Amino acid sequence: MAPLTTSAGVAHPHLAARFAVRYYSAIKKARVDVTIENNWAYEPGPQNFTYDAEILVGARSVYNKAGLKHLHHARWRKLFWWGDAPALNVQSNVPYLISPRAVPNYDQTVMPSEGLLQSLAARMNGKGGPMQIGLAVAYMPTTGGRDDIGILPMWSPAYLLSMDSRARDATLATADGSGSFSMHYRDRATDRPVSILDHPAMTLLGARRTPTTHIPG
Repeated sequence: MAPLTTSAGVAHPHLAARFAVRYYSAIKKARVDVTIENNWAYEPGPQNFTYDAEILVGARSVYNKAGLKHLHHARWRKLFWWGDAPALNVQSNVPYLISPRAVPNYDQTVMPSEGLLQSLAARMNGKGGPMQIGLAVAYMPTTGGRDDIGILPMWSPAYLLSMDSRARDATLATADGSGSFSMHYRDRATDRPVSILDHPAMTLLGARRTPTTHIPG
């Protein structure tokens, strides 16, 4: 992890990059996970930033986006491969996941229909990537039968029960998209999400409040 810097080496006060690289010796390929954050909790002057983004992996341009608007207290993530991505769709052992309660006890006799899986792929078209929220509903006060309200959002059990790549893509892209909501705060001191244990007077209301103690009389 490091802040983004100018060509002169000046660090940006808000924007930082994080990388996670895993190398698979058997196939001579590396999985490169890239996250760009704008979410320091107490950095003065938080704001949206618009920039041109380009990611290079092995001197090869793997992502390019001009005029990307990065919201304050938000982040985006992209996954790439050093070399061609392997054509794999991992089939998890669903009973094994359900048995120890790692996931809810969904009825394993229910299989998502082909129509639903096609619908997920169609709905995801153009809704993935940086500062995109996938299939989540943008306006949170929306009520009623929403696909993203439940023990898990609808596309997650669709993926669990089908192990279909279309449901997988919708699930992972929407999970990444949750970082696009302006609700992520990281503490520079710990490099972890900000904690009210470390900052008991923390507030999002804009005014610093001093905690008080009530002593019963």
